[in-house]
Amino acid sequence: MNIGIDIDNTIIEVQEELNNAAYEYAIKLGKNIKNAENPFEDIKNNGDTYKKKFQFSYEELKYFLKNIQEEITNKA
Repeated sequence: MNIGIDIDNTIIEVQEELNNAAYEYAIKLGKNIKNAENPFEDIKNNGDTYKKKFQFSYEELKYFLKNIQEEITNKA
């Protein structure tokens, strides 16, 4: 049996989908987002990049990570 783990978006690219989902969520919350089309990665994988770029409060970030990001990564 072979088991493969994709840790850097080599096989499945989800970063663009996560960026788009974060942008849509921020717009729905009424945030004024600039440069949303510039892709980025949450390098530390702790949500800080999303919090800064999309002006999420702690509770908004928590919702995004638990519900939206988890759904996207589970589909991948």
